[in-house]
Amino acid sequence: MSSRSDKGEKPGSSGRPEAVGRPKKRRTYHHGDLVTSLVEAATRVVEKDGHEALSVREIARVAGVSAAAPFRHFQDRDDLLRAVAFEGLKRYLALAHQATLEAGDEPLAQFRALGLTEVRFAIRHPHLLRLMRLPSMRKAPSTATPDDIALIKAAHARSRALVSAAQGKGSMRTGDPVVLELAGVALAFGLSQMFLDGILPREGNEPLAEAVLDVLGTGFQPARKR
Repeated sequence: MSSRSDKGEKPGSSGRPEAVGRPKKRRTYHHGDLVTSLVEAATRVVEKDGHEALSVREIARVAGVSAAAPFRHFQDRDDLLRAVAFEGLKRYLALAHQATLEAGDEPLAQFRALGLTEVRFAIRHPHLLRLMRLPSMRKAPSTATPDDIALIKAAHARSRALVSAAQGKGSMRTGDPVVLELAGVALAFGLSQMFLDGILPREGNEPLAEAVLDVLGTGFQPARKR
């Protein structure tokens, strides 16, 4: 007598032959799991080919859900891209936090570390940073939580606080901390943009970035004689 498996049936099935060519069952996700999966898949596309290459339909296919499923969580393609940019920002902030810890207790060194993190991010994640800098990405995605927003605001306040702390220690010149912070931000932003635009080659140029950002500590003044 033939066994069930000989008839093309799986052990423990109802006894009905398995339909040939039946489409695979789509995955089921918890709301948060699907959002995370979609953002992760979209981030991989952006990192590899740039945001212009992103197709929501393709992201849904990769995640194993219907083409309409992403729009239950994101308003449109731009909202999904904003979620990718927002995750990129949180990734940058985590790297910046680690860099300030490694910089030691000197506020000026920590402030410099923030700038260096931005330049390194441009060198290592150019497509992602290009997306993050688009004017349309400045708005938080619909999936952002109040804690996410608070994290971003705290990071911006931290940068200003480091300038004030450096002034208090005498390692940074006196003056409006807003102006001094802007000078440092502009230097890091401009240098990182030069890497993004190909004006400076990204390959092997992190030491150059470190040397340029040392200007944050010394300015353009000649070295003091010992």
